[in-house]
Amino acid sequence: HPLWVYLSSLAGSDALLTLTIALSVLAAMALAERPTWWRAFLLALAIGVGASTKLSPLAMSVPLAGLGAAYLVWAWRNRGRDRLRVAALGWRLLPQPIVAYAVFVVSYPYLWPDPIGRTLTLFRFRAKEMANQGAIWSELNVTGPADALSRIGVWLGGGDTTTGRLANAALNGFGVNWQSPGVDLPLAVAGGIVLMALVIRHGLASRHALAAVILGGQVALIVVGMRADFARYLLPVVLTEAVCIGVLGGEAWAAVREWVARRGSAMPADANPAEPAARAS
Repeated sequence: HPLWVYLSSLAGSDALLTLTIALSVLAAMALAERPTWWRAFLLALAIGVGASTKLSPLAMSVPLAGLGAAYLVWAWRNRGRDRLRVAALGWRLLPQPIVAYAVFVVSYPYLWPDPIGRTLTLFRFRAKEMANQGAIWSELNVTGPADALSRIGVWLGGGDTTTGRLANAALNGFGVNWQSPGVDLPLAVAGGIVLMALVIRHGLASRHALAAVILGGQVALIVVGMRADFARYLLPVVLTEAVCIGVLGGEAWAAVREWVARRGSAMPADANPAEPAARAS
């Protein structure tokens, strides 16, 4: 992705932040598959280290704890076969804010003299910084979530697209000088719908659900908190876009394989080219 290539060449924390978000998603999916305390700690570790780069991942531990409480209530009120796994997952998600915050404090020496007070100072400083950016660069000022979504669409639906870059390279190879806008966003939206369908199919205690909560929550934080139209804030959105496109491609490929398998099983015996040779032998 052009934006990823550009920002990864700079000495900023945005690429590191996005890496920790990706690791959080993988840790959460592994935890949903097999709820162990060790995997729960890995999830909190990824969130805490991510918070020490950009603060926002720390907020994601709260909805995860809320999900854990909901899982415990569900397991208490139901007696299904999956009850024990859901209950174990709930207990391991419930302390995520505490453990993630502890990791955040340990990894951030500035916080050691007064963890709570200096954390509040960091959040106030970050909010003031965002507001000042929008005031200093008035043309980049973001007025609200709707404006943020519009600007994200301009950034990721226009020139900064993987499909556009690939299409342009292919066209230039044939001597055609045309700048394709790319179709990353439509594909990502379709993949997001497929991901939601997988969450419905596999349940709210599935790896699909936890991945959707972390990725969707991080995108929501960016949309709500964005006050200045800087492209570097959008790397987690690019990650989510890539995951959604991957989900769409994976499910499409699985559907094609299933269709081919069904056609093969439905083929009559005399239509099998190997059958006459078998009868002759």
